[in-house]
Amino acid sequence: DDLGNLALHTAEHGFSDTGRKTGDGAGDNASRKYIDSNGKEVIAPAVEYEGIIRQIYQYAPDCEIIGIFTTGAKFLNHITQDKYPTLSAERAVLRKYNLPYLYVGRDLMNMIIAEDPNAVNITTGNYSKYDAYKKYISDTVHPNNDGYQIYANMINDYIDERLAALKAADNTESPIGVKNFAP
Repeated sequence: DDLGNLALHTAEHGFSDTGRKTGDGAGDNASRKYIDSNGKEVIAPAVEYEGIIRQIYQYAPDCEIIGIFTTGAKFLNHITQDKYPTLSAERAVLRKYNLPYLYVGRDLMNMIIAEDPNAVNITTGNYSKYDAYKKYISDTVHPNNDGYQIYANMINDYIDERLAALKAADNTESPIGVKNFAP
């Protein structure tokens, strides 16, 4: 594949994408650690997510990247309380590179809770009893077609807003300094 002409990449990295050590759910990924070049302990998802970002820039240095965060019932408590270590690590990587991110999973969960306030109690064991949840998500993690459409709409809306803002500002430079950026 010729990634050299890639203009935009959405770096979706679900919280469970780094593999599990014990298989018992949230927190497993954060238990895997690396030691960085300064001797500092870093959780594995931070290193792995940064690797994704670096690989994109290696093959497409002028690419715009948008981080995309998704979720499901398993992570509702971590998402609503913003205390999930993998999420924090991945957001820190995006901030390090001054990259925007969208929290489409949280926004979808908030939409579900707005439709059914009791859905705030969703767990992996009871998600199937919430019609508002089943309307958008097929299991404890993966959206169905309607859920993916919500994600796509959120991403498209963000891109449209960014392009309109850049055009209104008559800004021909990328917000992160990419050359040849055309809003």
